[in-house]
Amino acid sequence: MRSVQTPAVSVVIIFFNEAEHLRDAIESVLAQTYRDWELVLVDDGSDDQSVEVARDYAERHPENVTLVQHPGGANRGMSASRNLGVAQSRGDWITFLDGDDVWEADKLEGQFELLAQHLDVDVLVSPALWWYDSDDGPVDFVQALHAAPDSIVPGSDLVRAFLQDEWASLCDVLMKRDCFNDAEGYESDFRDMFEDQVFHTKLLLGRHVLVTRRWWYRYRQHPEATTALAHAGSRHRRARAKFLFWAMRYTLMQAEVPWRLRSTLVLESARLGAGPRAVLRRILATPRRAGDG
Repeated sequence: MRSVQTPAVSVVIIFFNEAEHLRDAIESVLAQTYRDWELVLVDDGSDDQSVEVARDYAERHPENVTLVQHPGGANRGMSASRNLGVAQSRGDWITFLDGDDVWEADKLEGQFELLAQHLDVDVLVSPALWWYDSDDGPVDFVQALHAAPDSIVPGSDLVRAFLQDEWASLCDVLMKRDCFNDAEGYESDFRDMFEDQVFHTKLLLGRHVLVTRRWWYRYRQHPEATTALAHAGSRHRRARAKFLFWAMRYTLMQAEVPWRLRSTLVLESARLGAGPRAVLRRILATPRRAGDG
């Protein structure tokens, strides 16, 4: 029987056909030295053994692990799945872990210790280790967030950084629930690429963010990962263009967005093939709707 006590943090893991790695992800949450958490596992229509793996953990740990699915076991995409996980969660804070990634055991403990020193901060961001999980492959490295570490920075600085360097996109974000709600969650039209950058744009603009030097998140690199498959094909360029045009429309609707960020958006969009004036004409001529991509 699940406890009625509200956990400090809700961990949301979404998964689609992650039977090979899902146990590793779940075990890395169970191993946390910080214990005041709940785990919400969200199936996005898997047709392998992922659901059986998740259900086994939910049945063995009913006090703090829950499995949820879309109606009819449908595949709704990453954004809708993360929104469902948050809707089914109860924690005061929210953080996400992908079904093929893992955390270091002291991730939550270390981050909450830092937040205790900065009680006015509502969002914490940490770099991720790009983890190749191989003895003969590329060397692991810690991503560059292009922000002063161990400091509080304007969220717009982080947004500008991952516009200029998409590999600076964020994996490890810990936020208060109110921040997630204020950002109105993930945009369901972005199903499987750049959905994180869309949400983080909405989350970070207008906020100050604590950026840590320390990493706790192992971002597994493998050939079947969504990002790897997109780069191997032709979808990546189209998906990035879709994100950049969405980002420009969104920022134009905001009252206070630094001009450096807007100019970066124009330049990055122009690199995809249109001149800055053409980019602006196209953006300004397209009304922005909720969930519009």
